Amino acid sequence: MQNTGSSAIRLSVLWHWLRSSFWFVPSVMLVAAGVLSYITIEVDRLDLKDDHFTAWWLYSGSIDGAREILSTISSSMITVAGVVFSITIVVLSLASSQFGPRLIWNFMHDIGNQVVLGMFVSTYIYCLLILGTIDSNVENQFIPHISITVGILLGLTSLGVLIYFIHHISSSIHANSVAAAVWRDLEMTIHKHLPQNATRSRQSAADLDEDFSAGVCPVPAHKSGYLEATNLEGLLKIAIERNLVLKIEYRAGHFIVKGNCLLLAKPAERVDAFLADEMNRAFIIGPQRTPEQDIEFSIHQLVEIAVRALSPGVNDPFTAMTCIDWLGAALCDFLTRENTSRCLFDAGGRLRVIVPQFTFPRLMDAAFNNIRQHARTDASVTIRLLESLAAIAGRVRKAEDIASVTRHAHMVKRGSDEGLYEQNDRKDVETRFRRVMEAIESKRVP
Repeated sequence: MQNTGSSAIRLSVLWHWLRSSFWFVPSVMLVAAGVLSYITIEVDRLDLKDDHFTAWWLYSGSIDGAREILSTISSSMITVAGVVFSITIVVLSLASSQFGPRLIWNFMHDIGNQVVLGMFVSTYIYCLLILGTIDSNVENQFIPHISITVGILLGLTSLGVLIYFIHHISSSIHANSVAAAVWRDLEMTIHKHLPQNATRSRQSAADLDEDFSAGVCPVPAHKSGYLEATNLEGLLKIAIERNLVLKIEYRAGHFIVKGNCLLLAKPAERVDAFLADEMNRAFIIGPQRTPEQDIEFSIHQLVEIAVRALSPGVNDPFTAMTCIDWLGAALCDFLTRENTSRCLFDAGGRLRVIVPQFTFPRLMDAAFNNIRQHARTDASVTIRLLESLAAIAGRVRKAEDIASVTRHAHMVKRGSDEGLYEQNDRKDVETRFRRVMEAIESKRVP
Protein backbone atom coordinates (compact mmCIF):
# COMPACT_ATOMS: atom_id res chain seq x y z
CA MET A 1 0.00 0.00 0.00
CA GLN A 2 2.82 2.35 0.81
CA ASN A 3 4.50 1.84 -2.52
CA THR A 4 1.20 2.29 -4.36
CA GLY A 5 0.39 5.50 -2.51
CA SER A 6 3.90 6.83 -2.96
CA SER A 7 3.78 6.07 -6.68
CA ALA A 8 0.45 7.85 -7.04
CA ILE A 9 1.79 10.98 -5.33
CA ARG A 10 4.96 10.93 -7.42
CA LEU A 11 2.97 10.43 -10.60
CA SER A 12 0.78 13.38 -9.66
CA VAL A 13 3.83 15.60 -9.12
CA LEU A 14 5.36 14.28 -12.34
CA TRP A 15 2.16 15.09 -14.23
CA HIS A 16 2.26 18.68 -12.95
CA TRP A 17 5.86 18.92 -14.11
CA LEU A 18 5.03 17.47 -17.53
CA ARG A 19 2.11 19.86 -17.93
CA SER A 20 4.44 22.80 -17.35
CA SER A 21 6.85 21.68 -20.10
CA PHE A 22 6.64 22.65 -23.75
CA TRP A 23 7.95 19.34 -25.03
CA PHE A 24 5.54 16.75 -23.59
CA VAL A 25 2.30 17.45 -25.47
CA PRO A 26 4.08 18.24 -28.78
CA SER A 27 6.08 15.01 -28.40
CA VAL A 28 2.88 13.00 -27.92
CA MET A 29 1.37 14.67 -30.97
CA LEU A 30 4.52 13.91 -33.00
CA VAL A 31 4.17 10.22 -32.16
CA ALA A 32 0.48 10.38 -33.07
CA ALA A 33 1.39 11.97 -36.41
CA GLY A 34 3.82 9.13 -37.12
CA VAL A 35 1.18 6.52 -36.28
CA LEU A 36 -1.41 8.32 -38.41
CA SER A 37 0.95 8.43 -41.38
CA TYR A 38 1.59 4.70 -41.07
CA ILE A 39 -2.13 3.93 -40.93
CA THR A 40 -3.08 6.10 -43.90
CA ILE A 41 -0.20 4.75 -46.01
CA GLU A 42 -1.22 1.17 -45.24
CA VAL A 43 -4.79 1.97 -46.26
CA ASP A 44 -3.50 3.52 -49.49
CA ARG A 45 -1.36 0.43 -50.19
CA LEU A 46 -4.50 -1.71 -50.16
CA ASP A 47 -5.13 -0.16 -53.56
CA LEU A 48 -8.88 -0.32 -53.15
CA LYS A 49 -10.81 0.72 -56.23
CA ASP A 50 -14.24 1.14 -54.71
CA ASP A 51 -16.18 4.15 -55.81
CA HIS A 52 -15.99 5.82 -52.39
CA PHE A 53 -12.19 5.91 -52.74
CA THR A 54 -12.53 8.03 -55.84
CA ALA A 55 -14.85 10.51 -54.17
CA TRP A 56 -14.52 14.15 -55.14
CA TRP A 57 -12.95 15.10 -51.84
CA LEU A 58 -9.96 12.76 -52.26
CA TYR A 59 -6.79 14.03 -53.91
CA SER A 60 -6.67 12.79 -57.48
CA GLY A 61 -3.82 14.78 -58.99
CA SER A 62 -0.45 13.81 -60.36
CA ILE A 63 2.72 12.81 -58.54
CA ASP A 64 4.30 16.20 -59.11
CA GLY A 65 1.21 17.90 -57.75
CA ALA A 66 1.23 15.66 -54.69
CA ARG A 67 4.86 16.47 -53.96
CA GLU A 68 4.22 20.17 -54.43
CA ILE A 69 1.25 20.16 -52.04
CA LEU A 70 3.03 18.19 -49.31
CA SER A 71 6.21 20.27 -49.66
CA THR A 72 4.22 23.50 -49.39
CA ILE A 73 2.30 22.36 -46.32
CA SER A 74 5.36 21.00 -44.52
CA SER A 75 7.54 24.06 -45.18
CA SER A 76 4.79 26.47 -44.13
CA MET A 77 4.04 24.48 -40.97
CA ILE A 78 7.62 24.48 -39.73
CA THR A 79 7.84 28.22 -40.46
CA VAL A 80 4.65 28.96 -38.53
CA ALA A 81 5.84 26.70 -35.69
CA GLY A 82 8.94 28.86 -35.36
CA VAL A 83 6.81 32.00 -35.27
CA VAL A 84 4.51 30.49 -32.64
CA PHE A 85 7.47 29.50 -30.51
CA SER A 86 8.94 33.01 -30.77
CA ILE A 87 5.64 34.63 -29.79
CA THR A 88 5.32 32.28 -26.83
CA ILE A 89 8.80 33.18 -25.58
CA VAL A 90 7.93 36.88 -25.86
CA VAL A 91 4.75 36.32 -23.86
CA LEU A 92 6.69 34.44 -21.18
CA SER A 93 9.15 37.32 -20.93
CA LEU A 94 6.29 39.80 -20.67
CA ALA A 95 4.57 37.70 -18.01
CA SER A 96 7.78 37.42 -16.02
CA SER A 97 8.36 41.18 -16.01
CA GLN A 98 4.74 42.23 -15.48
CA PHE A 99 3.32 39.55 -13.20
CA GLY A 100 6.42 37.97 -11.67
CA PRO A 101 8.67 34.99 -12.46
CA ARG A 102 6.47 32.60 -10.47
CA LEU A 103 3.63 33.21 -12.94
CA ILE A 104 5.65 31.69 -15.82
CA TRP A 105 4.57 28.25 -14.59
CA ASN A 106 0.92 29.12 -15.27
CA PHE A 107 1.67 30.09 -18.86
CA MET A 108 3.88 27.08 -19.48
CA HIS A 109 1.29 24.58 -18.28
CA ASP A 110 -1.39 26.15 -20.49
CA ILE A 111 -2.46 23.16 -22.56
CA GLY A 112 -3.71 25.39 -25.37
CA ASN A 113 -0.24 26.77 -26.16
CA GLN A 114 1.26 23.29 -26.09
CA VAL A 115 -1.38 21.87 -28.44
CA VAL A 116 -0.88 24.75 -30.88
CA LEU A 117 2.86 24.15 -31.05
CA GLY A 118 2.33 20.40 -31.31
CA MET A 119 -0.22 20.81 -34.10
CA PHE A 120 2.15 22.64 -36.41
CA VAL A 121 5.12 20.39 -35.72
CA SER A 122 3.10 17.17 -36.06
CA THR A 123 1.55 18.35 -39.35
CA TYR A 124 5.06 19.04 -40.63
CA ILE A 125 6.25 15.57 -39.62
CA TYR A 126 3.16 13.91 -41.12
CA CYS A 127 3.61 15.60 -44.50
CA LEU A 128 7.31 14.82 -44.48
CA LEU A 129 6.67 11.12 -43.85
CA ILE A 130 4.01 10.93 -46.55
CA LEU A 131 6.25 12.77 -48.99
CA GLY A 132 8.89 10.08 -48.60
CA THR A 133 6.47 7.33 -49.66
CA ILE A 134 5.58 8.77 -53.07
CA ASP A 135 7.13 6.62 -55.78
CA SER A 136 7.42 8.04 -59.31
CA ASN A 137 8.72 4.82 -60.84
CA VAL A 138 6.58 3.96 -63.86
CA GLU A 139 6.28 0.31 -62.88
CA ASN A 140 5.67 0.88 -59.16
CA GLN A 141 4.02 4.26 -59.29
CA PHE A 142 2.41 5.02 -55.95
CA ILE A 143 0.32 8.08 -55.03
CA PRO A 144 -1.14 7.92 -51.51
CA HIS A 145 -4.43 9.68 -52.26
CA ILE A 146 -5.94 9.23 -48.82
CA SER A 147 -2.73 10.24 -47.02
CA ILE A 148 -2.39 13.40 -49.12
CA THR A 149 -6.02 14.30 -48.44
CA VAL A 150 -5.45 13.87 -44.71
CA GLY A 151 -2.37 16.09 -45.00
CA ILE A 152 -4.45 18.80 -46.67
CA LEU A 153 -7.06 18.53 -43.90
CA LEU A 154 -4.32 18.83 -41.27
CA GLY A 155 -3.03 21.94 -43.03
CA LEU A 156 -6.50 23.51 -42.99
CA THR A 157 -6.93 22.56 -39.34
CA SER A 158 -3.59 24.16 -38.55
CA LEU A 159 -4.84 27.39 -40.11
CA GLY A 160 -7.79 27.38 -37.69
CA VAL A 161 -5.43 26.58 -34.82
CA LEU A 162 -3.31 29.61 -35.77
CA ILE A 163 -6.38 31.85 -35.53
CA TYR A 164 -7.18 30.32 -32.14
CA PHE A 165 -3.61 30.88 -30.97
CA ILE A 166 -3.69 34.57 -31.83
CA HIS A 167 -6.90 35.02 -29.83
CA HIS A 168 -5.78 32.80 -26.95
CA ILE A 169 -2.34 34.32 -26.47
CA SER A 170 -3.70 37.87 -26.54
CA SER A 171 -6.39 37.12 -23.97
CA SER A 172 -4.17 35.00 -21.73
CA ILE A 173 -1.86 37.93 -20.88
CA HIS A 174 -4.79 40.05 -19.71
CA ALA A 175 -4.38 40.72 -16.00
CA ASN A 176 -7.93 39.64 -15.15
CA SER A 177 -7.50 36.38 -17.06
CA VAL A 178 -4.22 35.66 -15.30
CA ALA A 179 -5.75 36.29 -11.86
CA ALA A 180 -8.77 34.12 -12.64
CA ALA A 181 -6.52 31.29 -13.87
CA VAL A 182 -4.46 31.40 -10.67
CA TRP A 183 -7.66 31.34 -8.61
CA ARG A 184 -8.87 28.25 -10.46
CA ASP A 185 -5.64 26.46 -9.54
CA LEU A 186 -6.07 27.60 -5.93
CA GLU A 187 -9.69 26.46 -5.81
CA MET A 188 -8.73 23.07 -7.26
CA THR A 189 -6.05 22.59 -4.59
CA ILE A 190 -8.47 23.53 -1.80
CA HIS A 191 -11.17 21.19 -3.06
CA LYS A 192 -8.71 18.34 -3.60
CA HIS A 193 -7.06 18.37 -0.18
CA LEU A 194 -9.73 19.87 2.09
CA PRO A 195 -12.95 17.85 1.72
CA GLN A 196 -16.07 19.85 2.52
CA ASN A 197 -17.48 17.21 4.87
CA ALA A 198 -14.27 16.56 6.79
CA THR A 199 -14.43 15.54 10.43
CA ARG A 200 -12.85 17.37 13.31
CA SER A 201 -9.84 16.06 15.15
CA ARG A 202 -10.56 13.76 18.09
CA GLN A 203 -7.89 15.48 20.16
CA SER A 204 -6.99 19.11 20.68
CA ALA A 205 -3.78 20.55 19.31
CA ALA A 206 -2.51 21.13 22.84
CA ASP A 207 -3.03 17.48 23.77
CA LEU A 208 -1.26 16.33 20.63
CA ASP A 209 1.78 18.50 21.28
CA GLU A 210 1.91 17.28 24.89
CA ASP A 211 1.99 13.68 23.68
CA PHE A 212 5.32 14.42 21.97
CA SER A 213 7.08 16.00 24.91
CA ALA A 214 9.34 12.97 25.52
CA GLY A 215 10.33 9.54 24.19
CA VAL A 216 10.42 10.54 20.54
CA CYS A 217 12.93 9.90 17.75
CA PRO A 218 13.65 12.75 15.31
CA VAL A 219 13.94 11.50 11.72
CA PRO A 220 16.34 13.73 9.73
CA ALA A 221 15.74 14.80 6.14
CA HIS A 222 18.01 13.18 3.56
CA LYS A 223 18.00 16.12 1.11
CA SER A 224 17.37 19.86 0.93
CA GLY A 225 14.63 21.53 -1.09
CA TYR A 226 10.98 22.48 -1.09
CA LEU A 227 8.44 19.93 0.09
CA GLU A 228 6.24 19.37 -2.95
CA ALA A 229 3.98 16.62 -1.60
CA THR A 230 3.68 14.10 1.22
CA ASN A 231 2.44 10.53 0.91
CA LEU A 232 0.21 10.45 4.00
CA GLU A 233 -1.21 7.02 3.19
CA GLY A 234 2.27 5.56 3.14
CA LEU A 235 3.16 7.15 6.47
CA LEU A 236 -0.09 5.90 7.98
CA LYS A 237 0.70 2.35 6.86
CA ILE A 238 4.19 2.58 8.36
CA ALA A 239 2.77 3.87 11.64
CA ILE A 240 0.23 1.03 11.82
CA GLU A 241 2.71 -1.71 10.91
CA ARG A 242 5.35 -0.51 13.39
CA ASN A 243 2.84 0.63 16.03
CA LEU A 244 4.13 4.20 15.93
CA VAL A 245 2.74 7.69 16.28
CA LEU A 246 4.25 10.15 13.80
CA LYS A 247 4.26 13.92 13.89
CA ILE A 248 5.18 15.62 10.59
CA GLU A 249 7.16 18.82 11.10
CA TYR A 250 6.74 20.31 7.62
CA ARG A 251 3.85 20.88 5.27
CA ALA A 252 3.83 21.37 1.50
CA GLY A 253 5.65 24.54 0.51
CA HIS A 254 8.13 24.56 3.38
CA PHE A 255 11.85 24.58 2.63
CA ILE A 256 13.66 21.64 4.21
CA VAL A 257 17.36 21.66 5.03
CA LYS A 258 19.18 18.35 4.85
CA GLY A 259 19.72 16.95 8.33
CA ASN A 260 16.88 18.90 9.94
CA CYS A 261 14.10 17.00 11.69
CA LEU A 262 11.59 15.88 9.08
CA LEU A 263 9.20 14.19 11.50
CA LEU A 264 9.04 12.84 15.03
CA ALA A 265 8.32 9.17 15.74
CA LYS A 266 7.15 7.70 19.05
CA PRO A 267 8.27 5.42 20.66
CA ALA A 268 11.89 6.04 19.68
CA GLU A 269 13.14 2.47 20.17
CA ARG A 270 11.08 1.19 17.21
CA VAL A 271 12.82 3.43 14.67
CA ASP A 272 15.94 2.23 12.85
CA ALA A 273 17.93 3.50 9.86
CA PHE A 274 15.98 1.39 7.37
CA LEU A 275 12.66 2.75 8.66
CA ALA A 276 14.02 6.32 8.54
CA ASP A 277 14.87 5.81 4.85
CA GLU A 278 11.38 4.47 4.19
CA MET A 279 9.83 7.48 5.88
CA ASN A 280 11.98 9.86 3.84
CA ARG A 281 10.69 8.28 0.63
CA ALA A 282 7.20 9.41 1.61
CA PHE A 283 8.28 13.05 1.16
CA ILE A 284 8.75 14.44 -2.35
CA ILE A 285 11.32 17.23 -2.17
CA GLY A 286 12.20 19.31 -5.21
CA PRO A 287 13.84 22.57 -6.32
CA GLN A 288 10.66 24.65 -6.36
CA ARG A 289 7.20 24.90 -4.87
CA THR A 290 4.26 23.38 -6.72
CA PRO A 291 0.48 23.70 -6.28
CA GLU A 292 0.07 19.94 -5.81
CA GLN A 293 -0.56 20.18 -2.03
CA ASP A 294 0.52 23.79 -1.37
CA ILE A 295 -2.41 26.16 -0.91
CA GLU A 296 -0.16 29.13 -0.20
CA PHE A 297 1.57 28.72 -3.58
CA SER A 298 -1.34 30.15 -5.57
CA ILE A 299 -2.11 32.71 -2.88
CA HIS A 300 1.43 34.06 -3.17
CA GLN A 301 1.01 34.24 -6.95
CA LEU A 302 -2.09 36.43 -6.61
CA VAL A 303 -0.34 38.56 -4.00
CA GLU A 304 2.67 39.00 -6.28
CA ILE A 305 0.44 40.21 -9.13
CA ALA A 306 -1.25 42.69 -6.78
CA VAL A 307 1.99 43.99 -5.26
CA ARG A 308 3.60 44.49 -8.67
CA ALA A 309 0.48 46.32 -9.83
CA LEU A 310 0.78 48.67 -6.84
CA SER A 311 4.45 49.46 -7.51
CA PRO A 312 5.20 53.08 -8.55
CA GLY A 313 6.45 51.92 -11.95
CA VAL A 314 3.15 50.20 -12.80
CA ASN A 315 0.53 51.97 -10.67
CA ASP A 316 -2.41 49.72 -11.62
CA PRO A 317 -4.82 49.61 -8.66
CA PHE A 318 -7.54 47.88 -10.68
CA THR A 319 -5.43 44.75 -11.14
CA ALA A 320 -4.69 44.78 -7.41
CA MET A 321 -8.41 45.02 -6.64
CA THR A 322 -9.10 42.08 -8.95
CA CYS A 323 -6.56 39.98 -7.06
CA ILE A 324 -8.14 40.99 -3.74
CA ASP A 325 -11.55 39.85 -5.00
CA TRP A 326 -10.19 36.40 -5.93
CA LEU A 327 -8.27 36.11 -2.67
CA GLY A 328 -11.44 36.89 -0.72
CA ALA A 329 -13.36 34.26 -2.70
CA ALA A 330 -10.68 31.65 -2.00
CA LEU A 331 -10.62 32.39 1.73
CA CYS A 332 -14.42 32.16 1.93
CA ASP A 333 -14.21 28.79 0.17
CA PHE A 334 -11.49 27.68 2.59
CA LEU A 335 -13.73 28.50 5.56
CA THR A 336 -16.31 25.98 4.35
CA ARG A 337 -13.63 23.24 4.35
CA GLU A 338 -11.19 24.32 7.01
CA ASN A 339 -12.43 22.01 9.78
CA THR A 340 -10.60 18.99 8.41
CA SER A 341 -8.77 16.86 10.95
CA ARG A 342 -5.05 17.41 11.39
CA CYS A 343 -4.72 13.77 12.45
CA LEU A 344 -4.86 10.33 10.85
CA PHE A 345 -6.22 7.37 12.82
CA ASP A 346 -6.15 3.63 12.33
CA ALA A 347 -9.24 1.43 12.07
CA GLY A 348 -9.41 1.19 15.86
CA GLY A 349 -9.51 4.96 16.30
CA ARG A 350 -5.97 5.28 17.63
CA LEU A 351 -3.94 8.32 16.68
CA ARG A 352 -1.20 7.48 14.15
CA VAL A 353 -0.10 10.57 12.17
CA ILE A 354 -0.25 14.26 13.06
CA VAL A 355 -0.26 16.45 9.97
CA PRO A 356 0.53 20.21 9.97
CA GLN A 357 -2.38 22.01 8.36
CA PHE A 358 -2.92 25.33 6.65
CA THR A 359 -4.77 27.45 9.19
CA PHE A 360 -7.09 30.30 8.32
CA PRO A 361 -5.12 32.98 10.25
CA ARG A 362 -1.95 31.98 8.41
CA LEU A 363 -3.65 32.14 5.03
CA MET A 364 -5.10 35.53 5.96
CA ASP A 365 -1.59 36.79 6.66
CA ALA A 366 -0.29 35.35 3.39
CA ALA A 367 -3.15 36.90 1.41
CA PHE A 368 -3.40 40.41 2.86
CA ASN A 369 -0.22 41.44 4.66
CA ASN A 370 1.87 42.40 1.63
CA ILE A 371 -1.04 44.01 -0.21
CA ARG A 372 -2.03 46.04 2.86
CA GLN A 373 1.52 47.27 3.33
CA HIS A 374 1.74 48.49 -0.28
CA ALA A 375 -1.78 49.96 -0.40
CA ARG A 376 -1.60 52.33 2.56
CA THR A 377 -1.65 55.40 0.32
CA ASP A 378 -4.22 54.05 -2.18
CA ALA A 379 -7.80 54.69 -1.08
CA SER A 380 -9.48 52.46 -3.68
CA VAL A 381 -7.38 49.40 -2.85
CA THR A 382 -7.75 50.00 0.88
CA ILE A 383 -11.52 50.18 0.50
CA ARG A 384 -11.54 46.96 -1.53
CA LEU A 385 -9.49 45.24 1.18
CA LEU A 386 -12.07 46.16 3.80
CA GLU A 387 -14.94 45.09 1.53
CA SER A 388 -13.27 41.72 1.08
CA LEU A 389 -12.75 41.42 4.84
CA ALA A 390 -16.47 42.19 5.36
CA ALA A 391 -17.39 39.34 3.01
CA ILE A 392 -15.03 37.01 4.85
CA ALA A 393 -16.37 38.13 8.21
CA GLY A 394 -19.77 36.85 7.18
CA ARG A 395 -18.34 33.30 6.87
CA VAL A 396 -16.11 32.98 9.94
CA ARG A 397 -17.26 30.82 12.86
CA LYS A 398 -14.31 30.00 15.10
CA ALA A 399 -12.94 32.45 17.66
CA GLU A 400 -9.40 32.44 16.27
CA ASP A 401 -10.73 33.13 12.77
CA ILE A 402 -12.83 36.03 14.02
CA ALA A 403 -9.79 37.40 15.81
CA SER A 404 -7.74 37.15 12.61
CA VAL A 405 -10.29 39.10 10.55
CA THR A 406 -10.55 41.72 13.32
CA ARG A 407 -6.78 42.12 13.48
CA HIS A 408 -6.47 42.63 9.73
CA ALA A 409 -9.33 45.12 9.66
CA HIS A 410 -7.66 47.21 12.37
CA MET A 411 -4.30 47.06 10.57
CA VAL A 412 -5.89 48.24 7.33
CA LYS A 413 -7.64 51.06 9.20
CA ARG A 414 -4.47 52.20 10.98
CA GLY A 415 -2.50 52.12 7.74
CA SER A 416 -5.09 54.27 5.98
CA ASP A 417 -5.12 56.78 8.82
CA GLU A 418 -1.40 57.27 8.34
CA GLY A 419 -1.24 57.01 4.54
CA LEU A 420 -4.37 58.84 3.32
CA TYR A 421 -4.37 62.62 3.50
CA GLU A 422 -7.78 63.34 2.02
CA GLN A 423 -10.47 63.53 4.70
CA ASN A 424 -13.24 62.16 2.46
CA ASP A 425 -11.10 59.13 1.61
CA ARG A 426 -10.62 58.42 5.29
CA LYS A 427 -14.38 58.72 5.81
CA ASP A 428 -15.01 56.14 3.08
CA VAL A 429 -12.50 53.83 4.70
CA GLU A 430 -14.14 54.38 8.08
CA THR A 431 -17.52 53.40 6.61
CA ARG A 432 -16.16 50.12 5.26
CA PHE A 433 -14.33 49.47 8.50
CA ARG A 434 -17.57 49.78 10.47
CA ARG A 435 -19.22 47.27 8.15
CA VAL A 436 -16.49 44.78 8.91
CA MET A 437 -16.90 45.37 12.64
CA GLU A 438 -20.65 44.97 12.40
CA ALA A 439 -20.25 41.66 10.57
CA ILE A 440 -17.80 40.50 13.22
CA GLU A 441 -19.99 41.58 16.14
CA SER A 442 -22.86 39.57 14.70
CA LYS A 443 -20.67 36.47 15.03
CA ARG A 444 -19.72 36.98 18.66
CA VAL A 445 -21.57 34.94 21.25
CA PRO A 446 -23.22 37.14 23.94
